[in-house]
Amino acid sequence: MPTTTAMTNTLESALINLVLNGTSYTAGQVTYVGILSAAGSDSSQTEMSGSSRQAIAFGSSTSGSAVTNTGAITFTNSGWGSTSVYGVGFYTAASAGTCLLYGNFDSVVTVTSGQSLQFNIAGITISMD
Repeated sequence: MPTTTAMTNTLESALINLVLNGTSYTAGQVTYVGILSAAGSDSSQTEMSGSSRQAIAFGSSTSGSAVTNTGAITFTNSGWGSTSVYGVGFYTAASAGTCLLYGNFDSVVTVTSGQSLQFNIAGITISMD
């Protein structure tokens, strides 16, 4: 399930205004991850109907440009709107909130009813280059 993580337009705007204009950063902190039922883009992320976001925490960057999740994260299909998972979105709240980052899988992952999609500790890496 390798993926490339990208910033949404919301986060890009907040960061460029912070760095170049000294505008306060107000976009929030990523504390939840959700699964996507369609490939995400800078302006649109479609969450899986019937799924719930899971809490996520990241360790500190040791290389100066990357962090990984500190706990295992599991999504169990208990009646999702689809069995095709295209990627993940990283959100500021358990519901509503703002998506700041997203990652599309290299290929669609099928998770049938009763099956789970799990990310182990350090299984999610967010990096900047």
